[in-house]
Amino acid sequence: MIEKIVADVSDELNRCTPSKDFDGLVGLEAHVAKLCSMLCLESNEVRMIGIWGPIGIGKTTIARALYSQLSAADDDDNFHCVLLFFVCIFQGTETVLGISLDMSKLNDDVCTSEKAFDRMHNLQFLRLYTNFQDESFKLCLPHGLDRLPHKLRLLHWDSYPIKCMPSRFRPEFLVELSMRDSKLEKLWEGIQPLTSLKQMDLSASTKNKDIPNLSKATNLENLYLRFCKGLASVPSSLQNLNKLKVLDMSSCLRLNALPTNMNLESLSVLNMKGCSKLRIFPEISSQVKFMSVGETAIEEVPLSISLWPQLISLEMSGCKKLKTFPKLPASVEVLDLSSTGIEEIPWWIENASQLLIMCMANCKKLKCVPPSIYQLKHLEDVDLSGCSELRPVLSSRYRAFADVFFIRLLHSE
Repeated sequence: MIEKIVADVSDELNRCTPSKDFDGLVGLEAHVAKLCSMLCLESNEVRMIGIWGPIGIGKTTIARALYSQLSAADDDDNFHCVLLFFVCIFQGTETVLGISLDMSKLNDDVCTSEKAFDRMHNLQFLRLYTNFQDESFKLCLPHGLDRLPHKLRLLHWDSYPIKCMPSRFRPEFLVELSMRDSKLEKLWEGIQPLTSLKQMDLSASTKNKDIPNLSKATNLENLYLRFCKGLASVPSSLQNLNKLKVLDMSSCLRLNALPTNMNLESLSVLNMKGCSKLRIFPEISSQVKFMSVGETAIEEVPLSISLWPQLISLEMSGCKKLKTFPKLPASVEVLDLSSTGIEEIPWWIENASQLLIMCMANCKKLKCVPPSIYQLKHLEDVDLSGCSELRPVLSSRYRAFADVFFIRLLHSE
């Protein structure tokens, strides 16, 4: 439902078709002409104007008429976005429900007042987004931000430019919080009422060192913290997130462990690939289906993983300290142990009866493949390329096996 409302708001706010709805309104032309003169359109400066007054006297109508007139006379998308954004922010109306702005269309730095949202008591959807490939823009808050509207349900602010959220912000109605590539060092202090929150995305917030207490976020389903390079730990309150389905902490370079003694009953996807200081295999849910812990410092996989009935995919490529083949549950279909220190594939590989794909490319210490691998009836793709220590002479049975299934053999380039 939120996605539909946001789309409707975005369509309304970004509509550039000239309108004739204002024809015949007495006195409107004089107001628009005055605002045009205040904008100084011939100047290259960023000019911000406000439309103030009591509710119901026509502030929004004047703003829409101004936008309609100027959009008909100017084809520059950047001008349209900037004008519309500031009309919405500075008119002070309490009727605005949503704001959407593609900041990647801004050619110059734009500075916003710390009081920008003070009168927007009914704002529910705020979406300031960007294309991360374009870093030439900035939406600045030189004096910080006094407040965010209390009723916000969607807060999506890419490249949020200050260290923390407004101290008076209470996110009790938030359903989605996305602050990707932000300058945040922490979100807020203490425990916040987060029972409505379903998704949190702080990806690429490289200065973020602290995840807040999430004990009240009992409905959270998706948590994205990838590329939070300053994050060294996560709070024990993670154990309360029993509706969490996706946890992505890939490339958190300082992270060395997750809290122990928890079993997140709904977790389906766990991605910790590239957490290069992670030494202990993260046993935080026995219900995981897709797990990626490649390029970490993990040395061994606990035997308990063999009791994970839902596990479909296990990716541990680049775990160079891993020397022992993990004990797998029968449910595993995809296994990637390439570029690890594993020396042998154990005979009980045949117990992984659903295995479809096994990649062990560039396992330089791998010396043999057991005959029991022939029992894997569903196996379709085996990659043993670059395993330079693997026995160079293959049995006739192995060759027959290779003829039936697609196998990339040793020494293949």
